[in-house]
Amino acid sequence: MLKIFKKTLLLGLVGVLIFSGVTSISNAENTTDEVSNEQVIEENLNVIDENSIKNVVEAFVKEDYNFNGGKNELTAVGTEEFKQYLIARNEVKKTNNDRIGYNVFDQRYDFDYKNLEKQDDIVKINLYVHEIFSYDDSSGRTEDAEVGNNYVIYLSKVDGYWKVMSATIDVEVDPVDNEFNVNKELGYEGNKSNNKSYTTDNNLQKILNRLSYLKDIYSEPLKEDSNEEVNNVQD
Repeated sequence: MLKIFKKTLLLGLVGVLIFSGVTSISNAENTTDEVSNEQVIEENLNVIDENSIKNVVEAFVKEDYNFNGGKNELTAVGTEEFKQYLIARNEVKKTNNDRIGYNVFDQRYDFDYKNLEKQDDIVKINLYVHEIFSYDDSSGRTEDAEVGNNYVIYLSKVDGYWKVMSATIDVEVDPVDNEFNVNKELGYEGNKSNNKSYTTDNNLQKILNRLSYLKDIYSEPLKEDSNEEVNNVQD
């Protein structure tokens, strides 16, 4: 009888341990699903890299690529092609802002990192940027405003430093940014061409031509009650 009791007790303990192990695994899986914003990072990126990348991204958005335009500092940008795009893009933004008497100041930003992943030497970041700012309109009134947009940003190391190689702002209505998927045009998304350099150069030239056309349109005096459409430029 004593042997039977010991055997029954042993089996009971094994069952408890198995059940406990299954519960722990289940809890661990649930915890994984609830990873906080700061923990969304691939294992092969260390904390130093993560902080460096975020510093570069935030400087880039504030100085070069936000909803209202950019100052063309370009210190965070790693390719000449993307620099050319940003300079042309920001010039069109400024031209349109000047045309409608839109003067932005006191800009503030909140960054919500959704995902950060590394593949080979490229880091891809998905983030949401909340911009808060004030502006003077053409009548001289000062207004407060805010806007939020999703960004997809690609970075790589250039001479040992993280640099932005390409980026796209996801906007529904905008005089410039809803014209292009820059990441696709510069070869970071979509089908990969066998001759990436040739394809990128051609796509960049088309973008620059389009931006030049938009700048000409927005340089014209604003007409009251005008509903003029910006027509596509033929290749």
